[in-house]
Amino acid sequence: MLHQIKLPTYDGKLDRVVECQRKLIEAVCNPNLPDKPQEDDFKRAFANDQVGTWVYNWLQKKSKGKNTYYDDFCALLAYLKKHPALRQQIIDAFKNDTNFFAQFSGQGAAQFKFLFNTNPGLKKAEKIRRMLVSLMVVFYEDLFYNGFPSYVADMNRKAFLHAFWDANKTLEVCPACDAPRPDVNEQYYHCDIDHFLPKSLYPFLSMQSTNLVPLCTDCNRYVKRDKDPLDQSLPDPLVNTFHPYGRPAINEIKVVVYRETNGERKVRLEESCGGASRRIELLNDVFDLEVRWNDRLKQRIGSMERKLRRSAGDRRKKGWSATDIVESLFETEIGDEDIGRDPYSVVMRSYIDYAVHNSEEQSTLKELVFGNPREEN
Repeated sequence: MLHQIKLPTYDGKLDRVVECQRKLIEAVCNPNLPDKPQEDDFKRAFANDQVGTWVYNWLQKKSKGKNTYYDDFCALLAYLKKHPALRQQIIDAFKNDTNFFAQFSGQGAAQFKFLFNTNPGLKKAEKIRRMLVSLMVVFYEDLFYNGFPSYVADMNRKAFLHAFWDANKTLEVCPACDAPRPDVNEQYYHCDIDHFLPKSLYPFLSMQSTNLVPLCTDCNRYVKRDKDPLDQSLPDPLVNTFHPYGRPAINEIKVVVYRETNGERKVRLEESCGGASRRIELLNDVFDLEVRWNDRLKQRIGSMERKLRRSAGDRRKKGWSATDIVESLFETEIGDEDIGRDPYSVVMRSYIDYAVHNSEEQSTLKELVFGNPREEN
């Protein structure tokens, strides 16, 4: 993702939800649990009467299919009795995958693998994978929206969004595409929460705080959806991606504005040292930034040109040259302090960098002031 964002603590509440998920995984992998566990069995599994009763009760809800989550839970128990070797593999995968974020800044990033997606035994067990996804994702799709009870976490979606934006008050744009920040206030919650690593592919991260990123609805619903920002075919997938909490793209990429042979201005993403890379390709594939920013570039340049025309008359009367007028516009149009505050400032700053170092582009802008740059002589 593009911008650097701060990771709120959420007062440890999301960590407690993940711990609840871990205990559910351990319960379903417990060989001593009966085929049809009852409320008291869940109380013992969670070592907490309130939490155990709550888990048992919500498992009675219907899942997306005809079954209840309890039916899925019991089906998992039955499957694992026939395939006992998978029990420890599931427990190990949960522990490993929920620890992914700790690898971003260390040497472990080059060797890290998500076991839910790469463990040979789990990859073959498609049925059990679907049931695990169902049990883990319900924490987000149902329980998170309605709110967890205080003895579990006392957290819901609205509280999460408020905590995130309170911690990121200076960020006034979408963290992924630099569009205007979604509305989040007492009345409106027009902000989606994206799973950086899609919950359908990485179910153990469905409530992991380091995997939850508020985005604009365009990014989450219509562009990214369930695209995977990792290329699992690479030996080091974590190295070849950007992460808003651990490795934001804004610090490591270059947005290049150029003109095609037909004169149309376009945007291209490159590594800061120049050239393409697999992680640049993935960033662009997941968020479609070049295509979306090409349209925004046209709009912002059009807005800037209108400002130029409006200011040109008065400044010409004061003796300003076309060069002075254009350079003044460059100075006031965008600055480093606007990055993350003014929507699409990343693209606009790149255009101004291009125009400052391109005499033909400057001549085009001067024509807007005098009709022909030679008239200023």
